[in-house]
Amino acid sequence: MDLEVNNNTRKRRNVEQWAKNIRKKKRDSGEEYTSVKGVLVAEKTPPSEDPCHCKFACNDIRHTTKIDLFTKFHKLDYNGQQSFLRGLIRPTHIKRRRHGRYKHTSDSHRQRTYRYMLPLRGESEVQVCKKKRFVKHSVSHNGVFSYCLKK
Repeated sequence: MDLEVNNNTRKRRNVEQWAKNIRKKKRDSGEEYTSVKGVLVAEKTPPSEDPCHCKFACNDIRHTTKIDLFTKFHKLDYNGQQSFLRGLIRPTHIKRRRHGRYKHTSDSHRQRTYRYMLPLRGESEVQVCKKKRFVKHSVSHNGVFSYCLKK
C-alpha cells in the first residue's frame, strides 16, 4: 500500500492568534484582558482632572492635552511605548548627598535622580511629578523603576 503524503497541507503557525500574544497586545493598548491566571484586568482609563499639589507644572497642562497623550501612548506597540518613555525620563547626577552608612558615594543605592517630562505643543517639554506623569499614561511604578534601572 502506497500512502501519498502531501507536505503542503501542514498547519501553519498563526502567531497573531495565540492567546499569549493577544493578551500582550491588549495589555499594551490599554484594553481589558484576561490574565494568564484567569483574572479579568480592567482597561486603562484616561487621566482625571484631579489637581496636583506639587512644585512642578502638573496643573498647567490642559486636560485635553493629557487625554491626547494618553491615547497616543496606548496606540503605540510595546517598543514604541518604551522609546516614548525613554525620551521623557532624564537621569541626572545627584546634586547633594546626605551622609549614609556607606564610606564611598559609589556604595550608595541611589546613583541618579530622574526628572520626568511631558511634551507640549508650542513649548518643548514641561517637568512634572512622577505620580502625575505615569498616572496619565497608566504606567505602574514598578514598570518605570525597572526601566530606569535598565537605562
